[in-house]
Amino acid sequence: MTLWAEIRDLVVRNQVALADRLVTLTEEERAELGGQVPGLAKELRRAHTEQLRAEHPDDYEEMSSWEVGELLDGLANGLLLAGVGVIGGPAAAVTWMTGRDVNRRWAEELNVGQVCRVAASRPLEWRREVAVRLARRVRRPADRLAPLAVALLRE
Repeated sequence: MTLWAEIRDLVVRNQVALADRLVTLTEEERAELGGQVPGLAKELRRAHTEQLRAEHPDDYEEMSSWEVGELLDGLANGLLLAGVGVIGGPAAAVTWMTGRDVNRRWAEELNVGQVCRVAASRPLEWRREVAVRLARRVRRPADRLAPLAVALLRE
């Protein structure tokens, strides 16, 4: 199994194991994966839509938006972890974290401690810049990413 296949599988199936794996990555592995993670949500969306089309050819379009939304809601935390773990630039990482495919309104509550553990494996300057950029993106107190921004700023 390739490194990309392993990380992709962990995003879809097991966030705890994903976090454990992400903290062990070398900088070379992060660089290899960093360019692939941003396309992951699109890839998963496309695969799920194709599956729906095959299973429900007559009404897949109506089902697709609901089903894909639920899929992304369920994967949002894994997608966020993967981005924090491998996306190289702080600006790109925050753009990923705050994007509509990752920052989902109906996603499960974010495990801030787990994300901070993965972030701690990144360089200090990267973490500082991500913390500031993420805090600037918070728009309301109930923002899903606000607790993460505060936790990263405190480090």
